[in-house]
Amino acid sequence: NFVDLTAGTVNWNVLAPQNSGTLEWGPEGTVATEPRYYANAVVLGRNRSFPYNNVVTYDITWRLSGTITQTAY
Repeated sequence: NFVDLTAGTVNWNVLAPQNSGTLEWGPEGTVATEPRYYANAVVLGRNRSFPYNNVVTYDITWRLSGTITQTAY
């Protein structure tokens, strides 16, 4: 995985181009019964900025491989 689910943090080094792992997203949040999607992904590129007051913004380009699976939280 690209994210430490126990701490809720992203490791910038893991997001290096050509690294692969499981990408998981929940477009409606992570409340029980909301949809959850996941797929294998390869990082194609990344950019990081600190636009305001120590807030970090990541811009990641992914290539999905395989099937997108839908489940629920």
